[in-house]
Amino acid sequence: MQKDISRILIESVINKTLKDITVSPRRTARNLIDMGVNFSKGRFQKLFLSSAQEFLQNQNSAYYDLITDVSDHVDKKIISTFGMNLGYNGCTRGAKKIREIKKNRHFHVPWSLSLALDKEKMEEDCSVYRSIISQGKALGIFVYLLKTEEGQLGMLLPLLEENQDCAFVLFLENTELPQYFLTDIRKIRNTMICVKDSEKAADLCPRLREEHLLYAIYSYYSEENEESIVSGRWLHEMMALHPYFVLLAPFPSCCPETCNRVYEYILSVRNGQKDAVIAMDLLQDSWKINEIISEESCDVGFNADGSVRVHNRNGIEKINMQNIFHSSVEEILKAVVPGRR
Repeated sequence: MQKDISRILIESVINKTLKDITVSPRRTARNLIDMGVNFSKGRFQKLFLSSAQEFLQNQNSAYYDLITDVSDHVDKKIISTFGMNLGYNGCTRGAKKIREIKKNRHFHVPWSLSLALDKEKMEEDCSVYRSIISQGKALGIFVYLLKTEEGQLGMLLPLLEENQDCAFVLFLENTELPQYFLTDIRKIRNTMICVKDSEKAADLCPRLREEHLLYAIYSYYSEENEESIVSGRWLHEMMALHPYFVLLAPFPSCCPETCNRVYEYILSVRNGQKDAVIAMDLLQDSWKINEIISEESCDVGFNADGSVRVHNRNGIEKINMQNIFHSSVEEILKAVVPGRR
């Protein structure tokens, strides 16, 4: 009960702040961050909010421009719902459960799960994905990265709507966005749409902005496009589409040296505060978050065939002997990321 009361109180403050932010975005943002620093309890919350507080001391920070842009162009109910699900459920309520499981049940739980959705499974019976998310929430996982295929969007909507306490990050590639889907996503409020940096992005991003949705642009990197990324050319091209986030992830074959150089560049973008966007490396930032929450740098995901991917600092391991369509989330985590007794 106390957790629900805490969420209600925090949500009330955020909703009031979002009403004020249009009038005075700089002052309101600083006040909200200061309040968060004073009342935050979790390790990740404290670290994130302290960094944000430090950034906003720079009056020339491009993050002020980002705050204004988000306030002007993203539905405030999406900001509140997605933000609370990510920040409170994912990084406070969920993080506490994850640490309890590590301590008492001796296996690791990642703070997020990635799922490549299988179209045939979605058409046959979507209940398998409902079950995965339900099991994940019981373990403290409230953040889900979903990779979709053409024709899955309509089938996906009930799954998003049924899990109002989760934050969904939806990755699209070569997928059209029908108007009914955009309308429903705005009503559901708990989803950020990620558009691949392909030719379609130039058409999709303006539509998402027009619909007041939260969106990002994502891409994969390797040695072949490393120079384009670390030189800043890629980001410069993407900024014309006004994303609120830019997300990068390494190809499985990407060498550690390239991963390190790209991540150093991403950190320089964030710390430089010259671009009105939040830049992230999906893998390496996930490691960091997991390390802060549970001192374990694992990242776990499921392929479309149900097999397991474990990303750690030694590389990517595909585990065919475990399958999410035949085993529970807990059974798989106990097998692939066991803790020390």
